[in-house]
Amino acid sequence: MPINSTNSIFMTAFYQISPCTILTIDVSSVPTPMSTPQDKLYAVASAQQGFFTTKQALFAGYAARTHVYHVGTGAWIREHRGIYRLARFPSSPEGQYVLWSLWSRNRHEQPQGVFSHQTALSIHEISDLNPPKLHMTVPVDFRRNSTLPAVLSLHWADLPDADIEQRQGFRLVHPLRAISDLLRDGSESHDHLRQALRQAMSRGLITRTGLQRHPDRPPFAPLRRPDGFPDCQGKNCIFHTSHRTNCAIELMN
Repeated sequence: MPINSTNSIFMTAFYQISPCTILTIDVSSVPTPMSTPQDKLYAVASAQQGFFTTKQALFAGYAARTHVYHVGTGAWIREHRGIYRLARFPSSPEGQYVLWSLWSRNRHEQPQGVFSHQTALSIHEISDLNPPKLHMTVPVDFRRNSTLPAVLSLHWADLPDADIEQRQGFRLVHPLRAISDLLRDGSESHDHLRQALRQAMSRGLITRTGLQRHPDRPPFAPLRRPDGFPDCQGKNCIFHTSHRTNCAIELMN
């Protein structure tokens, strides 16, 4: 019977076959769950809707010289330079977000980009915005030597964790952050932003408590009052100036 003192470091198991005899067995070659390169890569790709990078394939145990072979057999689909998708995972509308999230990875294979602005509202299914490009916010020190893909529009900011939501294989900002960025950029009409705010609140994605607390968090305050918007007392407003006397967007009741 096995003795409980199995050595997991040296992969050696001890079996007591009689009161005075112990048999030592090397179990390093015994198959264990996720022990094959295929299993390891599948586990990584499953968390990323089928996508994986060249380095992730290497870490899983696929030698670099074999990558072209797997693409040739149709098992792997090359989606972008250094990024693949397992053919057993069908393409999906959200696959593009995973792809470009992986494109933004740093040298440690950690994605840096967070979908934001119009793209975040579109993913949240708020308002009827349909941006022609994918808007992504990256850290202020983010750099790429290669040409920026035409499908991307980058914004630079160090986002707090509280503003970020994790999805399967990619991240995006919360609706309130997306609306505030668009308000500050002036890239969308107030009607669109008001519509997005209404929808987000009706679905519980933004709360009145969140609105009231939001102006106190930098970098959003103070904000200048846009022309054409009345003063308000605070309970129905999304943003205030530092004096809390004017609002940028009034929530229509």
